[in-house]
Amino acid sequence: AQVHLLDRAQAIYRYRYIAAAAFVAVLVGSTLYTYWQTPLYRASVRLLIELEDERSLAVEGVGPTRALEYYQDPEPYFQTQYRILTGRELAQHVAGRLAKTRPDVTADAVLSRVSVEPVRASHLVDVSFVAAAPDIATETANALVEEYVAQNLDLRRQNMAHSLAWLTDELARQKRLVESSERAMAQYREDQNALSLEDR
Repeated sequence: AQVHLLDRAQAIYRYRYIAAAAFVAVLVGSTLYTYWQTPLYRASVRLLIELEDERSLAVEGVGPTRALEYYQDPEPYFQTQYRILTGRELAQHVAGRLAKTRPDVTADAVLSRVSVEPVRASHLVDVSFVAAAPDIATETANALVEEYVAQNLDLRRQNMAHSLAWLTDELARQKRLVESSERAMAQYREDQNALSLEDR
């Protein structure tokens, strides 16, 4: 055993300069890598995604079927919302909004660094954005959620306008039906020479 140890010691001594150079190279390389590596910051915003109310959907005329589908299996609805949060259209809105203070921001840059993570057993989702600067990460994450909420509100307003238009048309149609029925009743009374339907 002593002979083997002596052989190894001689080999190490013989190649001491190569071993020392390799050690220094690894040490310098790891130091430079650590120095040059840019730290990344993640900002997250927790968002509540509510399932659309069955009654509000029913008003739309085309809503009852969708409402029943959502309440039987809400998962497709939430998956759709997650895709919207990580979609190009929302990223373009966010990029356009942030371009006022950061002209170099693009939709692709937003898309590549945004992620969503649903919170188990809840309607909550964490919307996260990663950036090299903490203030940029925070600003972009907040802008994503704010644009998403604004987009949803705009969509609901459009749905309500559509519902009101449908109800107005339906009310006019029902009114025409009632007037037509009243005219038919008056014509019947006149034809039958009757004062009222009760007399007949």
